[in-house]
Amino acid sequence: CVCVCVCIFVCACVFVSVCGCACVCACVSACHSYNGYFVDLFVRRSNAVAVALYEKLGYVIYRTVLNYYSGPEEEDAFDMRKSLSRDPDKKSMVPLKNPVASWELE
Repeated sequence: CVCVCVCIFVCACVFVSVCGCACVCACVSACHSYNGYFVDLFVRRSNAVAVALYEKLGYVIYRTVLNYYSGPEEEDAFDMRKSLSRDPDKKSMVPLKNPVASWELE
């Protein structure tokens, strides 16, 4: 059984606010209630503020996804993960060594 929780952040300033942390924590709490193994999110590789916030909240960079974001200039994403209580050994957080293409995502 796989639990998928989706949180959408509209404004980059939300990441550094208390509301941003509360939204992320609410998403994690929802995934716990569905007995998920981990919470997974994608963040622009260039968004150092968001990456630092997520790391502070216990996420790790699980893998790099090449050209995840499209537009005038394509940009890679970090796929960041945080294990839930169903994964006490944190096996789902062991980083992958090689980047993946966006079409390879499950």
